[in-house]
Amino acid sequence: MATVRFFASVRDRVKNESVEIPLAKPLPLRDVLAKTAAALKVDEVALINPSLLYAVNKNMEGLDFIVNNNDEVAVLPPLSGG
Repeated sequence: MATVRFFASVRDRVKNESVEIPLAKPLPLRDVLAKTAAALKVDEVALINPSLLYAVNKNMEGLDFIVNNNDEVAVLPPLSGG
């Protein structure tokens, strides 16, 4: 299973802090997020859109990155600084 964690406004939108997603085989991050959206019964755009950032095992990655069992995925809103 992969653990998908949600932060800030993404967490508010999906009404969940994290979810475990079973993976029968390694999948692109985009597919893991699609499975996650289906499991949470939210529109895919809540998790897959160009304004979001993604980290796998604390490394920033793109939607084509391959996710394996035991990986931790973080879905983050755009970061702002000051």
